[in-house]
Amino acid sequence: MSIGNRGGRPPKPTELKLVQGNPGKRPITQDEPTPGVGLLPPPAHLTAGAKREYTRTGGRLVKVRVLTENDCNTLALYAAAWDVTVVASKGLRETGYVVTNDKGNLVKSPYWILYNEAVAQLIRFTPELGLSPSSRTRVRSVSSSSVTSF
Repeated sequence: MSIGNRGGRPPKPTELKLVQGNPGKRPITQDEPTPGVGLLPPPAHLTAGAKREYTRTGGRLVKVRVLTENDCNTLALYAAAWDVTVVASKGLRETGYVVTNDKGNLVKSPYWILYNEAVAQLIRFTPELGLSPSSRTRVRSVSSSSVTSF
């Protein structure tokens, strides 16, 4: 049985139902998990640059009470994609956007392709973490009662 893509709208969070009302009168989940605000240490597999971005962005998100321990994997993916854009940008400065292949033809730089793929990943992770202006309107801070410290 596949749990992945179920189709349809994603379920509305319980807190949002309580604020906006429950016109469908469906039962409201009382035991929804509420992870605490916190930033776990960066995963060991991240590069040094990705670890810096993880810590920098994670610190900002914890400060505004948006990041929970459960979000740290998403943050790690975001940080890894960010680091790829940095590395690819350095490569582009050295090679340019167009390079000559082994047959003498002009082709897109592999760094440009890498950069574009990483940016596409960043665009997918940014709203999940509330890192864009429009996504911040849909993100709520976690209450102070669920703060954890390490």
